Amino acid sequence: MKKIMFQAEKTTFIFVLIFVFSLLGTASPIQQEEQPKDKIEKPKIYREDYPIISESDLYCSFFLLGDETIEAKIVSAEKKDEMKLLTDSDIFLIDRGKDAGFEVDQVHVILEIGDAVLHPLSNKKLGQVGFQRGRARIIEVGEDWGKAQVEKSCGQIMVGDFLIPFEDRETLLERPPKEEMPEGGRSVGNIVYLEGEYKIISRDQLALIDLGIDDGLRVGDRLTVLRGISEEAPPKQLGKLIVINTQSNTSTVKVLSSQDIIKLGDFVKVKSEKEGK
Repeated sequence: MKKIMFQAEKTTFIFVLIFVFSLLGTASPIQQEEQPKDKIEKPKIYREDYPIISESDLYCSFFLLGDETIEAKIVSAEKKDEMKLLTDSDIFLIDRGKDAGFEVDQVHVILEIGDAVLHPLSNKKLGQVGFQRGRARIIEVGEDWGKAQVEKSCGQIMVGDFLIPFEDRETLLERPPKEEMPEGGRSVGNIVYLEGEYKIISRDQLALIDLGIDDGLRVGDRLTVLRGISEEAPPKQLGKLIVINTQSNTSTVKVLSSQDIIKLGDFVKVKSEKEGK
């Protein structure tokens, strides 16, 4: 009888211990060890220096085509010839292979090429707008053909879109010391294209300007939007911009704030170091 009572008390004691440890959020004092703190660093684009530049801004925005190399064209989906729209994990065929330098595991940007952009003041053709629709990885190559799989879609991917080399744009946020403006560079330009070809835009929307690397611009630079720059009257400040993509003579910018609507042709001014951020 005593043996039975002892076993019952022992069982009860064990259940009590389990209950107490479950409340404390641990399995047992033997298993409980100090766990290392989470040492995973946030991606560069999410660090406090650049909370306003998102991954979408870097990899899913648009820019004006310049010297970018169009390496291949999407000619069909792998399984369905009638499939025109592609999304994450879909496999598609391209019209280039080993003969064009394609290799397995290469990553490329999926690009839709849009209409030509004309300068709103001079009507001069500036180039064609390119829309980043996602990323794809090469999974198989032949001599003159290849297969790629969509890794990340951020827009409508279609048969007929193109591939260009992928560039890790996060590294552009590691800003070196500011250099002097290049000889011949400008500090004032214009807005030449608005996101979605809207007539007006405001906060968090994107635009193209006619200032670029040759004018000393780089990712992360701040600009002011102005209207009515003239000697007769002071300009009206419309808002603030940040550069998210740069080419030789153009840049993609994001509207950080707006006190008024922003239109095609409005002036943009590079903020000096004295003006700060």
